Amino acid sequence: MLSRLPINISAPAIIALPVLMLGIWLSLMWNSLARESITELADQNVKQIHELADTKIDDLVSIPPRICELNAYFIRTGILDVSDLTTWKQPLLEELEAFDMLSAITWGSDDGRSTWIARYSDGSLRWDVKNDASSTTMLEYTVDESGNISDVPSDEFEYNLFSRPWYTTPRDAGRGAWTKPYVWAGGTDTENVTIGISYGIPLYDPDGNLEGVIDADFSLTDLSRFLQSIKVGKSGIAILTTNDGFLLATSNNTPIADELGNLLHATNSPDFRIVAAGRQFNHESTPSFLMKTVRLDHENYRLMISAVGDRFGLDWRLVTIVPEKDFLQKVDSEANRSTAVSIGAVIIAIVIGLLAARWLITPLLTLVRAVRRIGKGDLETRVEIGHAPEYVALADAINEMSESLNDSRARENLLNRELDHRVKNMLAQIAALCTQAQSRASTDRPLLEDLAGQVTSLSGVHELLGATGQTGLPLEELVKQCCEPYLQNDRQLRISGTRLFVEPKAAMCLALVCNELANNARKYGSLSVDSGYIRANWHIEHDPDGSNWMTLKWTEHDGPPTPEEFVPSFGTRMLQAMIPYDVSGTVEIDLKATGLEFKTRIPIDYFSGIPVSTPKKKR
Repeated sequence: MLSRLPINISAPAIIALPVLMLGIWLSLMWNSLARESITELADQNVKQIHELADTKIDDLVSIPPRICELNAYFIRTGILDVSDLTTWKQPLLEELEAFDMLSAITWGSDDGRSTWIARYSDGSLRWDVKNDASSTTMLEYTVDESGNISDVPSDEFEYNLFSRPWYTTPRDAGRGAWTKPYVWAGGTDTENVTIGISYGIPLYDPDGNLEGVIDADFSLTDLSRFLQSIKVGKSGIAILTTNDGFLLATSNNTPIADELGNLLHATNSPDFRIVAAGRQFNHESTPSFLMKTVRLDHENYRLMISAVGDRFGLDWRLVTIVPEKDFLQKVDSEANRSTAVSIGAVIIAIVIGLLAARWLITPLLTLVRAVRRIGKGDLETRVEIGHAPEYVALADAINEMSESLNDSRARENLLNRELDHRVKNMLAQIAALCTQAQSRASTDRPLLEDLAGQVTSLSGVHELLGATGQTGLPLEELVKQCCEPYLQNDRQLRISGTRLFVEPKAAMCLALVCNELANNARKYGSLSVDSGYIRANWHIEHDPDGSNWMTLKWTEHDGPPTPEEFVPSFGTRMLQAMIPYDVSGTVEIDLKATGLEFKTRIPIDYFSGIPVSTPKKKR
């Protein structure tokens, strides 16, 4: 039929038809690729938010157990006198001010006496004490902005220690345990009801009788403040729940509890987005990770659920709900403009032919290649197009999305540096507390010296880990770092073995082991004399069943005479228990005539940089 038409009509038609089809195909392909890539970038952004939140929550929940252990030590050594709780106010206040992530530090004696320092939801500090076991009244004192505690009670209320969850939960468990969220005693008189969650440790006398419970906790208000600091898209929200869907914190000030202080289930929230998240929880299956699209109020939302706090015994869920339009609105708008431009270009192509087609296709191909690179993770890609305004605006939208994800990575790095700084400060504070306790102690000085040495060694290993980006450190450097404080000269440590990198989880365990071995050798073994020395060597072993191991052997030489009978000390028992528990390894300790011999086998999964052809077995 075209052959019957005039050339001035058939020629443009022949040129325009392929251009039209190509323009439509490229527009559809670009739109599909752009939506897919940007959705993937958005999901990565949300996953990074979950990872950041998981790190922060782990940072928060790791503090109460450590503070409880520290105060348990103070109680056992008499620094905190359980017979007179009025003497506790200043030490507890100093601890609460030093660890601003805590909301309260509490003690309860088995005779019903109790005391605490608490930071309530309105920001005020209170010291409460019931030092008389026969009394049922708790006295409360205010703490001013300068940290001074008033001499006259500001309030008093009826208080029964044995009904409080922070006391009964660890007492009944017979070990350190987390409570379920509960309303603070005295917290109902503040501006808002204060709901907290705590970790407590029961303490027993030498006869096994309960002396009391030491406790540290934080309020759910602190968790809500943290979630409010997270930007989830433009209008998304983040919530924290229990594993069965009860609200713990929200990023948009939605209530988490009723007037009586009972936690609301997500399905009972006034926010329809939180209700939709709550429907994902049921009694048969509690999701530890879920990412899906849900339809709410005629819009698509990206919903993600991930488990948090599980490393510290808490089974919580972080939920984010983000409208898809937050990420795709510009893409859809620019895609519509692109389609219009393509159709216009086809009309022009009837006149200008192949030149117009080439003019149209070139920027589209540039955008497609850029989007594909971004979709593969190359976030440094920038689209620079000196072309039609529509394409420039579309390139700017893609560049803006890529920069936003780069900003998220920068925030993650900042949070990691902040976490590293806090850990360093915490180790320094613990070392200072050990030194302070050592200077005041009349007994157990060697024990305190050992503890200070171990904390200092851990701090050194932590610095090495920080220098390597928390990806691991050379085993040789770890051994040298831990042994150096105990050496009289450089000849006393002889190291040999395959160059391996220890992953962070195993690094701290091995640091404690090497520190204990070197400390023991300095006191009783080959490092106690100038002629003695330590030989540490390691290699990789392959078992017939296909499992791979790193074998470390530590032997003492030319030391003082060894006793005929080997009586395991506390440190020896710690070594025998720590490695199997922390890294699933084995331990052999023997006292030979030449000195102590120590051998451990640790799964190769905890090491990297392994020069073997056998692949690592997945954990």
